[in-house]
Amino acid sequence: MLTFKIKPNGFKEIRKKILLFSIPGFVIGAVFTGTSLYTSTMNRRNDVTPGYVPDHSMQLIDLATYLPIVIFIAILGFGLNRMLKKTKKTLDSYELTISDNLIAREQLNTPTISIYISEVQEIIKRKKGGFYIKGEKARDLIIVPKQIENPEQLEIALEKIKPLVSKGKAADQLKWQALLGLASMALLITVNVSLNKTVVAIGGTLFLGLTVYNFVQAQKSKNIDYKTKRTRWISLVLSFFVIYVMYIKLTGNFF
Repeated sequence: MLTFKIKPNGFKEIRKKILLFSIPGFVIGAVFTGTSLYTSTMNRRNDVTPGYVPDHSMQLIDLATYLPIVIFIAILGFGLNRMLKKTKKTLDSYELTISDNLIAREQLNTPTISIYISEVQEIIKRKKGGFYIKGEKARDLIIVPKQIENPEQLEIALEKIKPLVSKGKAADQLKWQALLGLASMALLITVNVSLNKTVVAIGGTLFLGLTVYNFVQAQKSKNIDYKTKRTRWISLVLSFFVIYVMYIKLTGNFF
């Protein structure tokens, strides 16, 4: 039986990538959201009689406009910090075991994935390092990160089980998941930037649908730890924020 774990300081590589992709997204989201809501406020002010000095009610409208931005940034920042800590613990606990008849992946607070050798459908060697090991069921997908120790020894062991390939269904499955995530972000930006009611209505509806779909898929995944699954409920809070923005743009009113 062979056992493989993550190499020391392997999390540092993951951390850099998480920050590289997350922080720009936060900034872009905050800027677009602020610009969108600011435009809505100015349009509302243009309806006021020239020379009119904004009263207390207008100040409340300003507060109602920018408060969601503060909440939005705070939620994302808090979520990122927690995600980094949990990712480190989860990655450090990663353990891949290959026995005579079974391949198993175990991680802290994460569903164990066990695939019988006879049920392995494909093993993909990733160009940038790491492997995908796919079983018969869609949920039986073991992701081996490139930070794994002794990758050469692991490759030899996997080659004995199934010839390694560079492309396959497992890679396509993960690409589609990534594309849906990007589509969701694009729709979020569209809803916040566009002033066209039709675009806002359609984009917002699609975003809400994708959010629910991604949430359900995350809950079913065996490659996401239990704590992260629970924090995915935050995405539903974001959905309420989008509904709020849609309401403002489609009706011109504020709660």
